[in-house]
Amino acid sequence: MIARQSFASRLIAESDAQSEALIGGVRMFVAGVLFVTVVALLMRLPLNGFLLRQTELQAAVVVTLLYFLLGLTSFLLVRWGHYKPIYGLAFALLEVALVLANIFFDVRDFETSSLFALASPLILMVTLVLVLQVLRYRLVVHVVASILLLSGILVLLMFDMRVGQPATPRVLAELQQMYSLPPNLVRVLMLCVLATIVGLAIWRSRRMMETIAQELEAAHNRNRFLPRELTSRLDDAELAKLREGQEREVVVMFVDLRGYTALSQTISTSETAALLTRYRQLVSGCITENGGIVDKFIGDGVMCFFGLECSPQRAAEQGADSALAVHRLINEWNEQRKLASEPILSIAVALAAGPVLVAALGDDTRLEFTVIGPAVNKASRIEGFAKEIGQRTVLDARVFDLLGELSDAQAAALKLDSLGQHRLRGENVTGALYALR
Repeated sequence: MIARQSFASRLIAESDAQSEALIGGVRMFVAGVLFVTVVALLMRLPLNGFLLRQTELQAAVVVTLLYFLLGLTSFLLVRWGHYKPIYGLAFALLEVALVLANIFFDVRDFETSSLFALASPLILMVTLVLVLQVLRYRLVVHVVASILLLSGILVLLMFDMRVGQPATPRVLAELQQMYSLPPNLVRVLMLCVLATIVGLAIWRSRRMMETIAQELEAAHNRNRFLPRELTSRLDDAELAKLREGQEREVVVMFVDLRGYTALSQTISTSETAALLTRYRQLVSGCITENGGIVDKFIGDGVMCFFGLECSPQRAAEQGADSALAVHRLINEWNEQRKLASEPILSIAVALAAGPVLVAALGDDTRLEFTVIGPAVNKASRIEGFAKEIGQRTVLDARVFDLLGELSDAQAAALKLDSLGQHRLRGENVTGALYALR
């Protein structure tokens, strides 16, 4: 079975292919400019006394044509969809080989110092090869190509028979030709090409930065809908595991605002929105600070759970702490509401523990992270029971047992009262329930 490539890997591979197509276009353009210039130099050089230099220029024409074909091949491979990452390294090595071959033809004259090869405008091809690597974002290719290219140039330039000897009239004449109008135009054009490549690299880097910034912004917004424990590592592989689901024992908590329906009928729509916004901020803040995950908001109700990344005992403690913290904050909010002559609010909290399926449910276009299982249904029924009997916080026997496993110091702050055996709505058996004071 072939492993599916992640989105990040596909994005990088697509960027590499686009880079190679762009580099191929630059190669063809540069080869065209060099071809015209070298042909012009061949036409300007007199036949007598410059036979060797003409041979070198003819070799430069061949190298330029091969360089054009290299650019055309890389461009077409990308356009036809046959490009592979290994081709980028192969093309870079072929490029290095062509540049070194061109320099070799410049230094093979034993009557001329190899240092004069640096006078040729074609030496700017070395800079071009190095600068082209900034379009790839592949450090290995850049390092390998740079080491081979610079090492080859060093070897060729050191293979010199006339270093320190006076220049002959022929060499001086050749130098004069090397700095005539056509070669100087090539130098200017090559510098323009180099500046353009740097501009393209900056443009591509800017686009990548904008893409990353947008993704970070999207990730920040996703944190409003998904817990940070998930969004911090939600790549394609983790998402695939999450869609399969995992079974965990968690503590599910429901929080419900009592009398909300009647209250909403006595206040305006904007006041209702402000009330729910503030209420949800208080509740979700308590849950998050105590290690819980908000699953969803259901009108004036909040469903959350604890224990995704901790033991059931720790999850029970986090749930109990959250329940106490929510009540405390609601009481503080009520003090402010009294001063503003606003109705007093009351909530009911339910806790139930048990195995659930933690999963991302849905299709490829929309997923919903949630937990499903008997513990969720039980917590919802306990929340309704708590409202019926006027209790603030009610928990099932499993949460009570988990809290009993805490140390004496941890359990000292928790005051639990037995509510006896009760059969919840929709269930056929009775079970022990407890109130948290």
